[in-house]
Amino acid sequence: MDNQTPRPQDACTFAAHALAHRLGRMLSYFDGVLRGKDPEAVHQMRVWSRRARVVFELFADCFEEKDFKELDKELRSITRALREARDLDVMLERLQREQESLPPAQRTGIQQLCEQLVQKRTQKQQEVAATLKRFEARRVKEQFEKLLAPYGATIQTKTDRKRSKNGHGKNEPTPR
Repeated sequence: MDNQTPRPQDACTFAAHALAHRLGRMLSYFDGVLRGKDPEAVHQMRVWSRRARVVFELFADCFEEKDFKELDKELRSITRALREARDLDVMLERLQREQESLPPAQRTGIQQLCEQLVQKRTQKQQEVAATLKRFEARRVKEQFEKLLAPYGATIQTKTDRKRSKNGHGKNEPTPR
Protein backbone atom coordinates (compact mmCIF):
# COMPACT_ATOMS: atom_id res chain seq x y z
CA MET A 1 0.00 0.00 0.00
CA ASP A 2 1.31 3.46 -0.83
CA ASN A 3 1.18 6.41 1.60
CA GLN A 4 -1.88 7.94 -0.06
CA THR A 5 -4.19 4.93 0.14
CA PRO A 6 -5.93 4.95 3.53
CA ARG A 7 -5.80 1.74 5.46
CA PRO A 8 -9.18 0.34 6.51
CA GLN A 9 -8.43 1.21 10.14
CA ASP A 10 -7.85 4.84 9.14
CA ALA A 11 -11.18 4.92 7.30
CA CYS A 12 -12.93 3.36 10.28
CA THR A 13 -11.35 5.86 12.66
CA PHE A 14 -12.50 8.66 10.39
CA ALA A 15 -16.00 7.15 10.27
CA ALA A 16 -16.19 6.76 14.04
CA HIS A 17 -15.23 10.38 14.64
CA ALA A 18 -17.59 11.63 11.92
CA LEU A 19 -20.42 9.55 13.39
CA ALA A 20 -19.66 10.73 16.94
CA HIS A 21 -19.78 14.36 15.77
CA ARG A 22 -23.11 13.89 14.01
CA LEU A 23 -24.66 11.98 16.90
CA GLY A 24 -23.48 14.69 19.30
CA ARG A 25 -25.12 17.36 17.19
CA MET A 26 -28.29 15.28 16.91
CA LEU A 27 -28.47 14.72 20.67
CA SER A 28 -27.90 18.42 21.33
CA TYR A 29 -31.53 18.92 20.31
CA PHE A 30 -32.91 16.03 22.38
CA ASP A 31 -34.42 18.12 25.19
CA GLY A 32 -35.87 20.72 22.84
CA VAL A 33 -37.55 18.04 20.76
CA LEU A 34 -38.81 16.25 23.86
CA ARG A 35 -40.42 19.47 25.13
CA GLY A 36 -42.15 19.84 21.76
CA LYS A 37 -42.21 23.63 21.68
CA ASP A 38 -39.51 24.38 19.11
CA PRO A 39 -40.01 23.28 15.48
CA GLU A 40 -36.40 24.28 14.76
CA ALA A 41 -35.16 21.71 17.30
CA VAL A 42 -37.15 19.03 15.46
CA HIS A 43 -35.71 20.20 12.15
CA GLN A 44 -32.11 20.22 13.39
CA MET A 45 -32.37 16.87 15.17
CA ARG A 46 -33.80 15.35 12.01
CA VAL A 47 -31.04 16.83 9.84
CA TRP A 48 -28.31 15.50 12.13
CA SER A 49 -29.99 12.08 12.50
CA ARG A 50 -30.00 11.75 8.72
CA ARG A 51 -26.36 12.81 8.51
CA ALA A 52 -25.44 10.29 11.21
CA ARG A 53 -27.30 7.53 9.37
CA VAL A 54 -25.45 8.28 6.13
CA VAL A 55 -22.04 7.94 7.80
CA PHE A 56 -23.13 4.88 9.76
CA GLU A 57 -24.44 3.13 6.65
CA LEU A 58 -21.47 4.07 4.45
CA PHE A 59 -19.03 2.64 6.96
CA ALA A 60 -21.13 -0.29 8.17
CA ASP A 61 -18.19 -2.65 7.58
CA CYS A 62 -16.29 -0.92 10.38
CA PHE A 63 -18.73 -2.18 13.00
CA GLU A 64 -19.91 -5.56 14.23
CA GLU A 65 -22.92 -6.63 12.17
CA LYS A 66 -25.13 -7.34 15.19
CA ASP A 67 -24.34 -3.98 16.81
CA PHE A 68 -24.78 -2.18 13.50
CA LYS A 69 -28.22 -3.68 12.84
CA GLU A 70 -29.54 -2.84 16.30
CA LEU A 71 -28.22 0.73 16.31
CA ASP A 72 -29.21 1.37 12.71
CA LYS A 73 -32.76 0.37 13.64
CA GLU A 74 -32.73 2.87 16.53
CA LEU A 75 -31.46 5.70 14.31
CA ARG A 76 -34.05 4.90 11.68
CA SER A 77 -36.88 5.03 14.21
CA ILE A 78 -35.80 8.48 15.39
CA THR A 79 -35.43 9.77 11.85
CA ARG A 80 -38.86 8.42 10.90
CA ALA A 81 -40.62 9.96 13.91
CA LEU A 82 -38.89 13.29 13.34
CA ARG A 83 -39.70 13.26 9.62
CA GLU A 84 -43.41 12.97 10.25
CA ALA A 85 -43.33 15.70 12.92
CA ARG A 86 -41.26 17.97 10.69
CA ASP A 87 -43.61 17.49 7.75
CA LEU A 88 -46.51 18.66 9.91
CA ASP A 89 -44.51 21.62 11.22
CA VAL A 90 -43.67 22.71 7.67
CA MET A 91 -47.28 22.36 6.50
CA LEU A 92 -48.54 24.34 9.47
CA GLU A 93 -46.00 27.10 9.01
CA ARG A 94 -46.78 27.38 5.31
CA LEU A 95 -50.55 27.44 5.84
CA GLN A 96 -50.28 30.01 8.62
CA ARG A 97 -48.24 32.29 6.35
CA GLU A 98 -50.77 31.77 3.57
CA GLN A 99 -53.62 32.52 5.95
CA GLU A 100 -52.07 35.83 6.99
CA SER A 101 -51.86 36.94 3.36
CA LEU A 102 -55.57 36.38 2.71
CA PRO A 103 -58.44 38.76 3.42
CA PRO A 104 -60.22 37.87 6.70
CA ALA A 105 -63.27 36.50 4.87
CA GLN A 106 -61.14 33.87 3.13
CA ARG A 107 -59.22 32.63 6.18
CA THR A 108 -61.82 30.29 7.70
CA GLY A 109 -61.01 27.19 5.64
CA ILE A 110 -57.27 27.48 6.20
CA GLN A 111 -57.85 28.16 9.90
CA GLN A 112 -59.87 24.95 10.22
CA LEU A 113 -57.19 22.98 8.39
CA CYS A 114 -54.53 24.49 10.68
CA GLU A 115 -56.52 23.42 13.74
CA GLN A 116 -56.68 19.85 12.42
CA LEU A 117 -52.95 19.88 11.73
CA VAL A 118 -52.22 21.20 15.23
CA GLN A 119 -54.18 18.23 16.64
CA LYS A 120 -52.24 15.81 14.43
CA ARG A 121 -48.98 17.46 15.44
CA THR A 122 -49.88 17.13 19.12
CA GLN A 123 -50.51 13.41 18.60
CA LYS A 124 -47.27 13.09 16.63
CA GLN A 125 -45.40 14.81 19.48
CA GLN A 126 -46.50 12.01 21.78
CA GLU A 127 -45.01 9.49 19.35
CA VAL A 128 -41.79 11.51 19.04
CA ALA A 129 -41.49 11.74 22.83
CA ALA A 130 -42.12 8.00 23.17
CA THR A 131 -39.42 7.29 20.57
CA LEU A 132 -36.91 9.53 22.38
CA LYS A 133 -37.76 8.02 25.76
CA ARG A 134 -37.29 4.54 24.30
CA PHE A 135 -33.91 5.71 22.93
CA GLU A 136 -32.95 6.77 26.47
CA ALA A 137 -34.36 3.66 28.15
CA ARG A 138 -32.44 1.39 25.79
CA ARG A 139 -29.31 3.42 26.49
CA VAL A 140 -28.64 3.83 22.78
CA LYS A 141 -26.20 6.71 23.27
CA GLU A 142 -24.14 4.50 25.57
CA GLN A 143 -24.27 1.67 23.02
CA PHE A 144 -22.95 4.02 20.35
CA GLU A 145 -20.22 5.23 22.71
CA LYS A 146 -19.15 1.64 23.32
CA LEU A 147 -19.11 1.02 19.56
CA LEU A 148 -17.00 4.14 18.91
CA ALA A 149 -14.61 3.83 21.87
CA PRO A 150 -12.08 1.52 20.14
CA TYR A 151 -11.52 4.34 17.62
CA GLY A 152 -11.06 7.00 20.30
CA ALA A 153 -14.29 8.76 19.32
CA THR A 154 -16.69 10.21 21.88
CA ILE A 155 -20.12 11.72 21.50
CA GLN A 156 -20.29 15.28 22.76
CA THR A 157 -23.40 17.40 22.72
CA LYS A 158 -23.32 21.21 22.58
CA THR A 159 -23.64 21.28 26.36
CA ASP A 160 -20.69 18.90 26.75
CA ARG A 161 -18.55 21.04 24.42
CA LYS A 162 -19.42 24.24 26.29
CA ARG A 163 -18.51 22.64 29.61
CA SER A 164 -15.17 21.37 28.33
CA LYS A 165 -14.37 24.79 26.81
CA ASN A 166 -15.07 26.41 30.16
CA GLY A 167 -13.01 23.80 31.97
CA HIS A 168 -15.98 22.33 33.79
CA GLY A 169 -16.69 18.64 34.06
CA LYS A 170 -20.12 17.11 33.56
CA ASN A 171 -21.00 17.21 37.23
CA GLU A 172 -19.62 20.64 37.99
CA PRO A 173 -21.90 23.65 37.92
CA THR A 174 -21.11 26.37 35.42
CA PRO A 175 -20.39 29.71 37.13
CA ARG A 176 -22.96 32.46 36.55
